[in-house]
Amino acid sequence: MAEALELIFSFVAIGIYGSEERPRHPVWRNSIRIVAFAGAAIVYAILLAEWDLPDIASFLILPWLACSCVVLLGEYYLGSKKLGVVAIIIMLLLLVVSIVQMEFL
Repeated sequence: MAEALELIFSFVAIGIYGSEERPRHPVWRNSIRIVAFAGAAIVYAILLAEWDLPDIASFLILPWLACSCVVLLGEYYLGSKKLGVVAIIIMLLLLVVSIVQMEFL
């Protein structure tokens, strides 16, 4: 199972960032980063119940969160290590805050 997930992650990361021989254009990489990080912010805002969205939006939360995690890990392994570490730390902090917030609701 872990090998299958690693294979999927590798294909997605190469699709986003390109290979070492043929890296993607920076505009492509930065637009993917913006979409993924904005998606993570929207997911956390929804988890913190800051926004009331229709039920159809709840189907988008899990895939968008998974996409954001893939981009964060891809950023760490294939992109900027510093940006990847900072983004992963912020993601973990926001996850802890959202869990604590949900316990008090």
